[in-house]
Amino acid sequence: MLIVVLMENSLCLLLCLTMSIL
Repeated sequence: MLIVVLMENSLCLLLCLTMSIL
């Protein structure tokens, strides 16, 4: 469960970073 949450968080972080860069 915790691993899934961490994965989702990292995905969101990556998405946020990509959006900010673009």
